[in-house]
Amino acid sequence: MQSMLVLHRRPLGEAGQLLNVFSEQDGHVLLHAPRRGQRRLELNCLYEAGWQPDLDWPRIVACQEIRRITLDGDNLYCCFYLNELLVRLLPRGESMPVLFRLYGRVLDGLASGQLPDPWLRIFEYHLLQQLGVGFFWHLDASGHAVQADGHYRFVPQHGFVSAADGWPGHWLLGMAAGDGDNRRWRMARYVLRQALEFELGNPVASRELLMAPGGAQWQ
Repeated sequence: MQSMLVLHRRPLGEAGQLLNVFSEQDGHVLLHAPRRGQRRLELNCLYEAGWQPDLDWPRIVACQEIRRITLDGDNLYCCFYLNELLVRLLPRGESMPVLFRLYGRVLDGLASGQLPDPWLRIFEYHLLQQLGVGFFWHLDASGHAVQADGHYRFVPQHGFVSAADGWPGHWLLGMAAGDGDNRRWRMARYVLRQALEFELGNPVASRELLMAPGGAQWQ
């Protein structure tokens, strides 16, 4: 048995559901949740579950709900966005326990009514780090320290390079120190979107929900 959260689900007819889950030990896995003897597994719930090999996908043989995380409105859209990133970017079967625990903290932060922007940016940054394509706010693309009085632009898969019309170096250093303000979070949103879009190749479908009239403006 191990902790897991459901990221995406689709029906398998009378056979049940096919689930993308993020588990603490096995990372991103595809699981078959059989209809018989199993209730519908929900998003935003922490489960303890066990599974075993089967013909097509590992089959869930035991599952217990541990905690339900209540999200609605904008925060639910933010969850859809994070789930899409995980489904599309995480390799299958690679353990990422640090990222799994961070994901749980992000959901708790959203559920408690905290501002989404910092939580989303923190998670995006650490997701890129875990995938091995991340960058550091305090270092440029050559590994040299960012200068507070310098200016930098971001190049996906490389990092920050000097540019007269770029972001102020002290903004980058502020992010590295965890000292964000509205301007810095907007910068972080732009930089992280560049980095993620390069890795994804195609647009994030859930962003349409976030940017729709009346939807969240955090992505």
